[in-house]
Amino acid sequence: MLWTAKKNVQVWIRKELSHWLAIGLAFAVGYREHDEFVQLYYDVICHTMPSFFEIFIVLLLLGTIAAALWEIWGNKLSTSPQEKLFVRVIRSLLLEIEAMLFAGALSQEEAAKRFNNFVKGFLALTSSTVCAHKEVDGGLMLKALNRDVITRTHASDPSTLDVGLEVRIPANDFAEKNSGPGGISFRRAKLVYMPSVKKRKEAWPISWDDSSGRIEDYKLDGIPTEAWVTASSPQYENFASMLCAPVGRDQNGNTRYGVLEYTTTARDPFVDRDFMMVECFASILSQAAAITAQCIISSESNQEQQPPAGASAQQR
Repeated sequence: MLWTAKKNVQVWIRKELSHWLAIGLAFAVGYREHDEFVQLYYDVICHTMPSFFEIFIVLLLLGTIAAALWEIWGNKLSTSPQEKLFVRVIRSLLLEIEAMLFAGALSQEEAAKRFNNFVKGFLALTSSTVCAHKEVDGGLMLKALNRDVITRTHASDPSTLDVGLEVRIPANDFAEKNSGPGGISFRRAKLVYMPSVKKRKEAWPISWDDSSGRIEDYKLDGIPTEAWVTASSPQYENFASMLCAPVGRDQNGNTRYGVLEYTTTARDPFVDRDFMMVECFASILSQAAAITAQCIISSESNQEQQPPAGASAQQR
């Protein structure tokens, strides 16, 4: 498929193009200076000491080729700035999850406030991590109680995403084309990518391709569906691409809590690494939602177990 081929080219350019350019440049310099290197070789054979600058040029040329080949096929230790940022963000979020887990009993209001603060920081951190060198906005849509809709409750920048927007979840009596990428992601419990919001508005379900044998490899997992829900104002649709991930996938393959979404003004910039990062972020967010839900359930249970006011006095 053309889109898959395009993604492979994007990944190759980001990961290996600079190394191959370095190898090509080194060989080009070696070819151009062939006569000089031959003369240098004969000088060494004749026990004539070459200059330190000539030795430096030769070592630099060979070192460039060796380093580039090592970066491509060797066990390299260097990481990209995006990878370093991702590790730092994951560490910070896991520490926050651990703090939430052992925070003790909280009231419903306290648990909701803590989750709200967590999501704000979460969106700020993750939006700066996904899709390297692009400005990204993040949002969270949560399922409404007793209603088949998801509502956008949070946004990293409320001026770019329509907070309060409701999207109906597709069902047997409600077609996916009448929903948006968020609704399809919730319904299918899969990543949904919309590479072109301005033109085609096609929601593409994608999933990790574990049969390829490569660490970062996602594939189209279903037929793209043209689906969109218009925002309350055109200013909230000033982006070109959108990526959605389900939050809270249970063992039955259903989505419990909502949908995590990221948008950018660049057209089709997300690649396999971004898909994997977003799935990790959605998993962490689902843990925070589960902890908050359990706190609320425990708080309601404790209130039901407490005797009514004045009951103890009447018993006496």
